[in-house]
Amino acid sequence: MQRKNEIVVRIKSGNPNHHLYLNNQSTWWMHFTRHNADYTKVRVRLPLRTKDVVIARKRRDELVVRLTEDDGDDSGQGWCSLIPLAA
Repeated sequence: MQRKNEIVVRIKSGNPNHHLYLNNQSTWWMHFTRHNADYTKVRVRLPLRTKDVVIARKRRDELVVRLTEDDGDDSGQGWCSLIPLAA
């Protein structure tokens, strides 16, 4: 039986900025690790294109929803197109 890719989202209730990072230009990014069915992993960093932490949290939450709505494609490539809209 072949293993399928699976998205597991861990949320720390005490940290509203979980998975969010601020770069040197004060722009927020989302960072997470994708664990693939073949036991490999990929670190993913996506720009949220905002300097506002409230907007960054909203975009992160929207991306998590999109990531967990798997279209059944096990190629592992679908998530690469998840680039948020500009501010």
